[in-house]
Amino acid sequence: MSEKMTLDVVPLDAGHLGDAADLVAAQCRVLRASVPALPARYEDPSVFVGDLAALLGSAPGVAALRSGRLVGFLIGQLIDDFRGMRAVYSPEWANAAEDEGIYARMYQALARAWVADGRLCHLVTVLAGDDRSVRERFGGGFGMEAIDAVRDLSPVDARAVNLEIRPAVPADAELVVDFERRLAAHLAAAVALPQDEDPDTESIRCRLGEASSADFIACPAGEPVSWLRVGPANPSACRVIQDAGTASVVRAFTLEGQRGGGVGSALLSRAVEWAEENGYERVAVDFEPANAPAKRFWLRHFRPICYTVMRRVDAGSST
Repeated sequence: MSEKMTLDVVPLDAGHLGDAADLVAAQCRVLRASVPALPARYEDPSVFVGDLAALLGSAPGVAALRSGRLVGFLIGQLIDDFRGMRAVYSPEWANAAEDEGIYARMYQALARAWVADGRLCHLVTVLAGDDRSVRERFGGGFGMEAIDAVRDLSPVDARAVNLEIRPAVPADAELVVDFERRLAAHLAAAVALPQDEDPDTESIRCRLGEASSADFIACPAGEPVSWLRVGPANPSACRVIQDAGTASVVRAFTLEGQRGGGVGSALLSRAVEWAEENGYERVAVDFEPANAPAKRFWLRHFRPICYTVMRRVDAGSST
């Protein structure tokens, strides 16, 4: 009998959650073996059980069983407004499978319920493999939406450049606002990702006076051309970097004419130094792979740990 015929996809229930958490923890263990900078605590299944139980109470899920043994599961958070659409999002701790073919079977079963509920935007974050294997887990129709990546505190591979890198202070609030606006315009053009709010100068001025994060500005010949913000773990990034030992790069922008000359790497080097000075163990970043210059830069210095894929279902489609 074929493997496909012996795989049963059934509704996920409370009795599956212990084994589901074991699967997630096992995949975290495999990933951390190749990316030692990741936090060790996510190798403990108990970290996930409570969140899985809470999610099960609010959304449908499926379990994949082979000879009665759990070999995969998939469940998603219901989102009523994601870029104007009703959506479902399965974070990396809310899905796992022993092999890639299981994902497609689970998604096929669960997508029907999502579409029947009018949720036509489906997002799933999975622990990293290579780009091709991530797409193959679900079959056609999914595109890469975001990448989370991490690095240790080893020195950044940066060419020697003659520039000043200085921390931004409250008096630099207007300069940082200008960089924020330039970044927003770049994202809107590069990845069609409009920013909802204009940066507030006074809020930024207050933040620049705090020690919990740092904005750094690169100034070759005294002229500010690049900016980067680093601070505690980004709460909107994937769970497996959510740790007191994680510092996140949350914003960065370099003027177009200054890219490729080592300015960004020099700024990142200073951010890694800041993380070490402030007791962090690793640095993380998340970004949109459609932003080609950013993808090239971040993947030169960081290791991917999570991929988020997205599918928008045609309103007339059944799955």
